[in-house]
Amino acid sequence: MKKALIALIAIFYLPALSFAHSLWMEVSGATKVGQKQIVKVYFGEYSEKLKEDFNKYAYMKPFRAWVVASDGNVIDLQFISGDNCMMAEFIPTKKGVYTVWLDQSERPVSDLSKHGLGIVKPNTYCNSIVIIDNDLTEKKSWSKTSEMYIKPLHSASLKQEENIGFLLMFQGKPQVKQTITIVAPNGWSKEVTTNEYGEFYLEPLWTGNYVLEYSYSNKTPGEYQSVKYEQIRYKLSTTLKVTE
Repeated sequence: MKKALIALIAIFYLPALSFAHSLWMEVSGATKVGQKQIVKVYFGEYSEKLKEDFNKYAYMKPFRAWVVASDGNVIDLQFISGDNCMMAEFIPTKKGVYTVWLDQSERPVSDLSKHGLGIVKPNTYCNSIVIIDNDLTEKKSWSKTSEMYIKPLHSASLKQEENIGFLLMFQGKPQVKQTITIVAPNGWSKEVTTNEYGEFYLEPLWTGNYVLEYSYSNKTPGEYQSVKYEQIRYKLSTTLKVTE
């Protein structure tokens, strides 16, 4: 059994490469009605456990974030500076699945020529899931999403060593034949490709937070806030907590 597990790791996971810096979120707290949930947004590289000081990157701070309860109730999140992160909190008042969202589509045009990307309009999105009182009800949990996200195909309950299906969505449509990078809690990673339905699958070997990363470039030139750009660079980080 142990040899088989090592073989699986060797085949499917590799030490993560150095991805470009990006945002990701982590949610913590006792998952009970009435108990505070802490949402932390980091800037850096999850695969390397690198969390930059947000105060040194003021241009990364403007973003909108919200939570959607299973009944569709929307909670806007207000952030303050934390330890190498931006931090907010909310208190769930009902059982069920809560989805957590971040939208950084209002970031100004940036010159990323030194990274080989040219003049870019960056749009970054994050999403995550919190299950309150082990209730998997999610009737309206996905009623207010960002334009790019990843969601479980069937249940928000994510278990170790189960084959879990996901769907990649962008502007209301499943994204076909796209590459997703999955980063495990220990920093190891693998790449998967969505099928003809925009679906992909993961069988997590470890418990903890997995970050699913996706990027896409629309190379049609345009203008935002009276500044011209050469492409729009979309980036997504979806954080999912896997349990035993």
